[in-house]
Amino acid sequence: MTAPTAPSIPASDGDPAEDDDLMRQLGLGERGVALAKAEGRVFLRMSGSVEYGGRHVEYDLVPTQGVLAKSSKWRKMDTGTRAALLRERADEAVADELRGHVQDFVQELADACDDCDMDAEPFLHALSDMQVSEPAGMVFDRIRMRLEHAVEREMEEQHAERTRQSINLAEYPASFDVARRMKRKFIAVLGPTNSGKTHMAMEALGKAPSGVYLAPLRLLALENYERLQEMQQHGQPLKVSLVTGEERRLVPGATHVASTVEMLDTQTPVDVAVIDEIQMLSDRDRGAAWTAAVCGAPARVVYLVGAPEARRAIEVLAARLECELEVHLLKRKGPLTMEPSAVRKLSNLRRGDAVICFSRREVLMWRDMVTEMGLSVATVYGNLSPEVRRAQAQRFREGSADVV
Repeated sequence: MTAPTAPSIPASDGDPAEDDDLMRQLGLGERGVALAKAEGRVFLRMSGSVEYGGRHVEYDLVPTQGVLAKSSKWRKMDTGTRAALLRERADEAVADELRGHVQDFVQELADACDDCDMDAEPFLHALSDMQVSEPAGMVFDRIRMRLEHAVEREMEEQHAERTRQSINLAEYPASFDVARRMKRKFIAVLGPTNSGKTHMAMEALGKAPSGVYLAPLRLLALENYERLQEMQQHGQPLKVSLVTGEERRLVPGATHVASTVEMLDTQTPVDVAVIDEIQMLSDRDRGAAWTAAVCGAPARVVYLVGAPEARRAIEVLAARLECELEVHLLKRKGPLTMEPSAVRKLSNLRRGDAVICFSRREVLMWRDMVTEMGLSVATVYGNLSPEVRRAQAQRFREGSADVV
């Protein structure tokens, strides 16, 4: 018994007009396979549908090996060579593989959209509408990127809306009267970690005749309290007070204050205020404190320091308060890199590393293990007194402790 032979394909001079006849003779059109030419390339497109949530999702995509040749090379091929290439790249196994990839991607995208409460349909339409010559995997990546951007835009809109809803000037608290009477200017200094944004704002604060620094954390307030103490005006060190929920260090004649954001004094006018971590405006639990600080900071110039995603909320807030806004967008001064592998072993810890734990018990356990290795350890956790936390943090900053 002899094996069936493939259909005989007549010789061709490479005329592209005969491609349709070739596709018909191979029966590819009936299987949803089309030959396309764009961007200087000749490639295959495969169409079909998959099931998702009881609905059909249509697709029209280029399989992984769907790009056949550059247009110039394709024109030089005879019909037999073209036919052999088409048989190889458009067989049933290739179509089944593509269908499987589409099914997996559709499920992945649907799950991602469910997680962020977005409709998957507009993104899935791109599986049949995106007429490009890139393989399906690149199309999937483009759609993933579209979803990421859509989520970012949605988050920005939500942040801005929360800010709009949180500010009702008709119900402006009487305690903010000092700020209301002042002509204030907002300067937003936005950027990633290590972009110099805090340095820029603190330099302006240190040069001002009077000012206040507002932080989300006691330790951060303490750190910048000490930073201000090291600054000088007219050859004399600044007089700085520290005010947090747990600690008050009030210095007679102080011109500057470092404080947690909730402890802002809204009655004493100053020249400059710095509100750190301004992206906390949209935080569900503590956002009201940042909104109150922006609304009530009694300063001629208010620096709003934080991540770039806070920009939309800041713009809305400034407009509602009718305050002038100046925006500075900074870039990271050095690259942020991830280690190629996990630390895995305690012996891989190096001087200057930080170990983050999630309970007091874990902190103490890791402290003991690292100490046994011969490294000195600074230990910081919530139940320690402010004085001890400050001393431990200072040990690490000054280098007398190897690990924190």
